[in-house]
Amino acid sequence: MTIDGLRLGSLPKNPQPGTWRTLWADSLTIFWGDWLDLRVRLTQVAASGLVAPLIYIFAFGFGLGNTLDTAMTPPVGDSY
Repeated sequence: MTIDGLRLGSLPKNPQPGTWRTLWADSLTIFWGDWLDLRVRLTQVAASGLVAPLIYIFAFGFGLGNTLDTAMTPPVGDSY
């Protein structure tokens, strides 16, 4: 589908220099807005990134691991 000779969802074949400058400026604007939001919540993001793996270790390592050890004996080898 084309509008005014341009395909939707793509850049023109020979974009004008102003097109790239506009694209770069818009990208930096979005990045700056996201950075300002992240800067406020940086400790929350870092803390959740560190805590999430620990939840999986405790839930599956200790909880599920202990349940499997008591429910069945391993067919070969020693029990850990």
